[in-house]
Amino acid sequence: MFQASLAVLVIEWIRRRGKLPWSGLAYSSCFANVLMILMNGALAPIFVILVDWAETAYGSLQIPHLEASTWQMTPVWVLIPLILLALDFADYWNHRLMHSSKWFWPIHAIHHSDPHPTVLTTGRVHLLEPFVMQVSYILMLTWLNVPYAVLGGVAGLRILHNMYTHMNVDWDHGPFKYLLASPRYHRWHHADEPAAYGMNLANIFPFLDVIFCTYYVPGQCHEKMGARGVPTNALEMVAWPFLEWNRLLTPKYKMIRHPAPETSQSSDMVLHSPQS
Repeated sequence: MFQASLAVLVIEWIRRRGKLPWSGLAYSSCFANVLMILMNGALAPIFVILVDWAETAYGSLQIPHLEASTWQMTPVWVLIPLILLALDFADYWNHRLMHSSKWFWPIHAIHHSDPHPTVLTTGRVHLLEPFVMQVSYILMLTWLNVPYAVLGGVAGLRILHNMYTHMNVDWDHGPFKYLLASPRYHRWHHADEPAAYGMNLANIFPFLDVIFCTYYVPGQCHEKMGARGVPTNALEMVAWPFLEWNRLLTPKYKMIRHPAPETSQSSDMVLHSPQS
């Protein structure tokens, strides 16, 4: 995965005739990302236990699902895009929830705290975030009963694309900009710009944002990155959601950075982002 990201950087370096696509690397940011990746790896058993509990609880409901034979005659080249779309649809609404809810935002805010997004930002997530995402897959997609062998390949593609969109390069996809998420599209999602809060919520397919009126790419993004009031130290990031929930329960709590404005204006249309 890192090799693929490095290849993209080399192409960009050649395209810019030897000039780096940034003025300097944010070493402290990358170091914090590495620490988060290592800590999440150490805490992975907790994640497995939580997901197993969620799957057991869901199984006890005995909700009907498609037979495994449903997909036997479906070509892989058709099945993979269908699975990607189903997962991205679930991701979109998870993402929208985490940006619009004061209870879920503290979890996702950790990912947005990176002031210098790079491929390593992919791993800058609080352990509770993949748990929330996995529960949504259990609730929304288990009934599809998709073959596990195909899901493994899809997972690899999603990680690679996620790393690509976090690269610090100003790449757009031209006429295909609504079909596949680009670094420019996702950079606006990370921008500390009120008009961009809660926008560009799809991970892979931007046309979902177009459909649900959360698409915002007015051009090149030169805005500051990061989330106001959210710590950038790895240990503080692990504790921050719990501290924020404690503040939520106090009478004078006020959100430092509202994740989703009421309205925004893009180059293509008037946008209405999710409400709190």
